[in-house]
Parts: sequence; C-alpha cells; structure tokens
Amino acid sequence: MEQINYEKLIPTQPEQDVVGYAYQAGAFERGYLIYKADREYVPLEDRWEQVVHVVCSECEREFHAMKIEAGGCGHGGFAAPFGWWNEATGESVISGNETACPY
Repeated sequence: MEQINYEKLIPTQPEQDVVGYAYQAGAFERGYLIYKADREYVPLEDRWEQVVHVVCSECEREFHAMKIEAGGCGHGGFAAPFGWWNEATGESVISGNETACPY
C-alpha cells in the first residue's frame, strides 16, 4: 500500500482571488452572483444598515442590495440564513435561486 503525504499538497496561503481561481479551474459553467452579509452607512439617518454585498462572476461588478432574512441556518444543507432583494426583477434571491445580473 502506497503512503502519500498530503500535507505537502495543502497550500500554505489562501487564494486572494477565490472567484478568479474558481473561474480558471472551470468551476463556473455559467455566471454566478456571489453574496455575503455586509453593512452600509446611511449618512442622512446617521446609522448603519444591514445589506448584502453581491459580486457577479461574469462582469465582476459589485453592488449592495437590501438584505432579506430567510430563516435558515445555512448549515447541514438547510436553507440559507439570508438573501437579498433584486430590484431589477422585483424578487427575492436566496441561495439556489436563479436570477440574472442586473448589469
């Protein structure tokens, strides 16, 4: 039985451009909208607002969208904890939903 030391194959530094790396590796057969929770300052109201930071894997444009609570926990295959409101289509987008990039 052959012994392989996998420790040498593990990168010591994480990828800086994860989307670019996944695209080069052929992980994307089509464009994806990748999103994460974020905050945005509203100066006229002097407060921080919960938003979603969205990046398009095709055109690489970034934008903020209104955050929508989805009720899931995001672990173990359960529904995502949040999504975002797509103003272009007037529908909510939660993990697994298909929608087009607004650009």
